[in-house]
Amino acid sequence: MKNQRTYGEPSPAMLFIFTMLTIMFYGVSTGFFDTSALLLLGVIQLGCFPAYLIGAITYLVKGDSINGNVFLIFATAFGGIGGGTNIVNYFMTTNGNPLDGRILGVVWLWCGLSVIPIVCGMLNGPLMPLIVFSVGAIQLIMSGLFDLGILPDFFQTIIHMCYLIIAFGGFYCSLASLFGFSKIHVPLGKPLIAKKKEELFNE
Repeated sequence: MKNQRTYGEPSPAMLFIFTMLTIMFYGVSTGFFDTSALLLLGVIQLGCFPAYLIGAITYLVKGDSINGNVFLIFATAFGGIGGGTNIVNYFMTTNGNPLDGRILGVVWLWCGLSVIPIVCGMLNGPLMPLIVFSVGAIQLIMSGLFDLGILPDFFQTIIHMCYLIIAFGGFYCSLASLFGFSKIHVPLGKPLIAKKKEELFNE
């Protein structure tokens, strides 16, 4: 009899990283942190890149193509591109010549659009993760359009609200998953669209 290899579930850590970075983005965007925080934020983002990458590969090895691809995208955008850009932007800004951030608008817009299929696939799942990823898609799309100069300044306030929903809602989901490993149930809400009876019997 062959030994069946089992793999752990990296989703709580992946979601933790996502929410941790989101609350930091909120602080920088609202001016709570000054310009010097860009350097540290960039270092933190690059530090998160390996964890994102390992998590994405783990999902793909397990046969989970959805989460594997999502976190490969996140590793690229929020870890690599975002981290490197913030480090460079810090030195450019301190020299009085900040980067033209409009090109990042394309990155955030493309990321937001890529999350939409994920959100559609979560309609039969718990409500809280659906809300977090839905708001995440909206925030990324609006951030992209804002950085490209398409949306007016008013939308910056909405983007800030989205940051808070993602950060605290996602962190709650991460904690719920960690509690679940200890067989402690933390409610995440009922599905927005109930599963069909035949799907429930097949589980």
